[in-house]
Amino acid sequence: MRIRASHLHTGTETLTDAILEFENERITRIAKYAGESCDSSVESLVPGFVDVHCHGGGGAFFFDED
Repeated sequence: MRIRASHLHTGTETLTDAILEFENERITRIAKYAGESCDSSVESLVPGFVDVHCHGGGGAFFFDED
């Protein structure tokens, strides 16, 4: 699969107009976009980023006093 991103954040730099390719759940290539066909396009892409924030669960919030 190939995704085109206006801004691709690698952790050490931000690439503009770049592509990320992956196969079998592994990143295989990050490069400057050169006209390849893409399966999807996004504004910003941060490979490997996992949003771990949580507000609670089971009908309760972590900041509730109960």
